[in-house]
Amino acid sequence: MKEREKRKMALQRMSRVGALPIEVSAPATNPTTTAKVALGKLLFFDPILSGDRDVACATCHHPDNGYAEFRDISIGVNSQGFASQRSF
Repeated sequence: MKEREKRKMALQRMSRVGALPIEVSAPATNPTTTAKVALGKLLFFDPILSGDRDVACATCHHPDNGYAEFRDISIGVNSQGFASQRSF
């Protein structure tokens, strides 16, 4: 299968996800707290969670980009490959 066909199929699969809800609420059994929000922020920006401890979630999913990656297809950790061809 050609790369262009693979990309088209991947985009078609992603389009089936649908829209996110306008509002999200925490379950009553696990309410949002300022401590949990602070922990989430620390983890999101901390590279220690990655395999080589050098890439944080925010490395690609930066708040200035609406937490989305600015590339059409991710290059992955250490810039090793595109999409399904990534190596870790």
